[in-house]
Amino acid sequence: MTKLQVVSSMYAYIMTSWDELPDENKRALGFDFVVGSEGEEVALNHLARLFMDYADLSFRRALVARRRRLGVDA
Repeated sequence: MTKLQVVSSMYAYIMTSWDELPDENKRALGFDFVVGSEGEEVALNHLARLFMDYADLSFRRALVARRRRLGVDA
């Protein structure tokens, strides 16, 4: 799976499951907004960026671990 595929999958997951997340969980994440408001869009974009950053970090760590296992760039 490529980095782009991971990010796309995570972004799709966020966008399709955000409505199912209980409001108290959204507020716990620091997103207090009115449904359908501009604030909700900002919150979703912020959350998507967090997931993309996490995916990027995870991908880089996985590459380093793989290279070590293979004895490349050790």
